[in-house]
Amino acid sequence: MLLAFFGLPALSALGLFVGARSAMAADPGAAAYVGPAACLKCHGSTNGLPSMEEPSGARIGRSLPLSSQVLVKAFAVSAHSATLIDTRTSPEKIVADFGDTSPLQRNQIAFAIGAGRGEQRYCDASLRMLPHRWDARMKKWTGEPVVDASKECLGCHATGFDATTRKWSSPGVTCEACHGPGSLHARDGDKTKIVNPRNLPLERQAMICGQCHSDGRDPAKVHPFPAGFRPGNDLTRHFVLAAQPRPGPKYSEMLRSKHAEMNVLCTDCHDPHGPVPGTKHHLLKPVNDLCGECHVEIVMGQHAPKAPADATCATCHMPGGSHQFKKPAKK
Repeated sequence: MLLAFFGLPALSALGLFVGARSAMAADPGAAAYVGPAACLKCHGSTNGLPSMEEPSGARIGRSLPLSSQVLVKAFAVSAHSATLIDTRTSPEKIVADFGDTSPLQRNQIAFAIGAGRGEQRYCDASLRMLPHRWDARMKKWTGEPVVDASKECLGCHATGFDATTRKWSSPGVTCEACHGPGSLHARDGDKTKIVNPRNLPLERQAMICGQCHSDGRDPAKVHPFPAGFRPGNDLTRHFVLAAQPRPGPKYSEMLRSKHAEMNVLCTDCHDPHGPVPGTKHHLLKPVNDLCGECHVEIVMGQHAPKAPADATCATCHMPGGSHQFKKPAKK
């Protein structure tokens, strides 16, 4: 169990995780990013891989070894896959409406950030963020700060992004964003030459998610993402977490939670590969079923008899999606 770290600076908290589920995987060393097409040569088919049907309630994130087809299918519709879209090759993925009063036109857009389920932002070919975004819920354009996306955004929206050259291996959060550069593994299939997050100590597993789902800056205070970080690295060497993080970044919130104190981390609840049927937010199970796995003593009707019929554990313990999992204030 972790020592309690409530009130400590987030950077110190990172060092308090103890234990590991298994030994750390071998360091990929001089491996280079090769892109998802190289991964799909093996992991996109049953060629050389076991064929399994997807079990009911399967947990891609932490337990059952599912077939590659299941992972690829889930990823294709995930939020990770749409963090950066090259709209010059996929113009159909622009969700905004254009007309005579539109502040932007299609020919200005080279890249879209986000699938557009809630909103979609746009960059031009020079990687400048365009001054308007599309609010898909309200069906309208709203203002957007004009920034250099290569300095402010793309470290988390593209895989293998090099902040110096302003180039990336692949748009979106693809395989190597979590498994590390794969050239050595792709060469001969050696499993020790790629990062399997399950084989990392607990804090290093969570740091893979934390490289993007956090609030802070790189040590040089240039980027709001950890430039040069690779899965398996110590995030604290590449990123300084904000002492008082803004609401929203889930890793920063989670570090201050009772869950982190108990070593209940990101992939204990979420599947990074993609949505699980019947759930939202990449959860492994519906909210109450998932919480009930640990909180077996809680009976919803008795625990919160005045809660609305459609309430879940998250209604009271995760207001606004907060991952601090605080007890609600008594009324």
